[in-house]
Amino acid sequence: MKVTQLNKPILQKFRQDFMKLTNRFAELSDLENVTWELGNASYNPDEATFKLILRVDGAKTKGQKDLEFWSKLEGVDPTIDHPMYELVEYNSKGRTYPWIYKKKGSESLYKATTQWAKSNFPMGAK
Repeated sequence: MKVTQLNKPILQKFRQDFMKLTNRFAELSDLENVTWELGNASYNPDEATFKLILRVDGAKTKGQKDLEFWSKLEGVDPTIDHPMYELVEYNSKGRTYPWIYKKKGSESLYKATTQWAKSNFPMGAK
């Protein structure tokens, strides 16, 4: 397939092909306890940049580390056993809705305001 300029379908095809290649690399590599994922891409018609994320197994993500840090500053206790919700991450770039939570039993993620987080996960409410 001859490519004259980059567009979304071309990059989707590249992502699929690259994931096949990384799966093969995982079989050949002697790296242990490391996982990787191909993140977001930015592109223009001439050039594309993909983010490749390597993570030691069991390591916390940036969002999980931010959750620990910001929950102390904001008076939120993410360890509370809420009957319906679980705080999973904090998005430091999300000014209005920085708290990321999920409903128990679901994998869907939702975003919330600091006020919502404080009312559902108040510090000292255990």
